[in-house]
Amino acid sequence: MSILNRLMKKGKSRFFVHIPKTAGTSFRKALEQNSNVISDYSAADPQTSKVFHQTLYKNQDKYAFALRLKKMRNTVISGHMPLAKYSPFVGIENCVVFLREPSERYISHYKHIVRTEYPNLSIQEFLADANNTDLMSRLITLEGLYSIGCIGLTERYNDSLALISKLWGEVLPRLTENCAVNFRPLKSEEDLSLFSEQIATANKRDYALYHVACKLFENSMFFRQKGVLDRRAFAQLNARRGVIQGWGFLIGSQDVLEINLDINGKQVAVKKCFKFRPVLKGKGFPREGCVSFDFKHTLCPGDQVSIKDVETGRVLFEGCV
Repeated sequence: MSILNRLMKKGKSRFFVHIPKTAGTSFRKALEQNSNVISDYSAADPQTSKVFHQTLYKNQDKYAFALRLKKMRNTVISGHMPLAKYSPFVGIENCVVFLREPSERYISHYKHIVRTEYPNLSIQEFLADANNTDLMSRLITLEGLYSIGCIGLTERYNDSLALISKLWGEVLPRLTENCAVNFRPLKSEEDLSLFSEQIATANKRDYALYHVACKLFENSMFFRQKGVLDRRAFAQLNARRGVIQGWGFLIGSQDVLEINLDINGKQVAVKKCFKFRPVLKGKGFPREGCVSFDFKHTLCPGDQVSIKDVETGRVLFEGCV
C-alpha cells in the first residue's frame, strides 16, 4: 500500500464510515452542503457512485481508484463499509464514524426495515438473522476505533459535529434526515421491551465497542476544551509474549507523541512513539507509519495496562490481558 500512500499524500479526501441508524444520513446530507460526497454502499446498491464500479468493483484496481481520487477535490467517501477499506486511501486521521447505544441502534434498524421493506417481519425473525447483530463492530474494529480521526455519538450529535468541524476545518450544518418522526407506529412496538435482554446479548461486541467509544469521545471533548491536539494510543496485549507493542500519535501533527506506560497502576516506562511499522503505514497511519513503540515485558493473565498522555495526563488506552 506504500504506492497508494504516496498517491494520496497531497489529497484532501476523507472517509465517513456510515453505520446504519446512527444519524449517518443526516451527517452525510450535512457533508453534501460543502463537499463532493461519493458513496459506496455495495456493488448492488444504486446509491454507489460510478467511480467505485469503474475501478474497485469492475476491475478491483486499487491503484486506478487512488489515481481517480487524487484528481478529485474536497471529496468525502461515504458508505456502509469497514474503516479498513478506505483508510489507506485517505489516512486514518481523516476518517470519522458515528456510534449509538447498541440496543437503541438495533431497534431503530429493525423499525426501519419493517417500515421500508418487510412490514410483517417480527423481532424474533430479525434477531435470528446474524447479519443484523453486532453491526458496529463489524464495520470498525477496536483498534480501528482507537485510531480513527474522530468518533461521533448519536446521543451527543451537536458536540460530535463540533469535534468533526474542528478536525476537518469546516462548519457542518445540523440536519435531520431519514428519521421516523412522521411514520406510523409499529403494531407490535409496545412488545419490543420484552426482548431487551435478547437484543443486548445478541450485540455484546457492539456494547464493548460503544463503552470504549464513549471514553474516547470524552477524551476528544477534553482536548478540545483544553485547546490542544487530539491524540490516540493503543497497545496489543498478549500474555507471555515478552514484549508490549503499541502505537500513538497526535491528530493533525507530525510531532512525536510521548506516553506513560502503566501496568497494574504502576508506571513502568516513558516511551516516544516514533518507530516504523509497515502494517501501520499500510492502514494509513500518520508519519508514514512511524508511530510505534515497544517495551520488553512479559504480561500475565489479568494484568491491567494503561497508556497515559505525558502532556495532559489523560488516559488514552486501557486494557486487560
